Amino acid sequence: MLFLIRTEIEHMPNMDRDTFMSMVKDQWNYVLDLKKKGKILEAYRLSGRKGGIAIAKVESHGELNRIMSNMPLFPWFATEAIPIIPLEKSL
Repeated sequence: MLFLIRTEIEHMPNMDRDTFMSMVKDQWNYVLDLKKKGKILEAYRLSGRKGGIAIAKVESHGELNRIMSNMPLFPWFATEAIPIIPLEKSL
């Protein structure tokens, strides 16, 4: 199952900048680890925005939920998961 995951900071957490930037780095490392495991195929930052998108390859909706809810910045994210299929398979 493939999903386009879109995340964006909905409201800034009540913490100092250094702590927040450390959490941003944790978020990036989390995504990079999932990419190494083949669960995230690609990930991108949204230019000029406080968020990003990723293509996730998961076995179930439960796995997708675990991936998303374990994101370090999840409590402050507005998230969206959109099911997608390769163009070749949609014909």
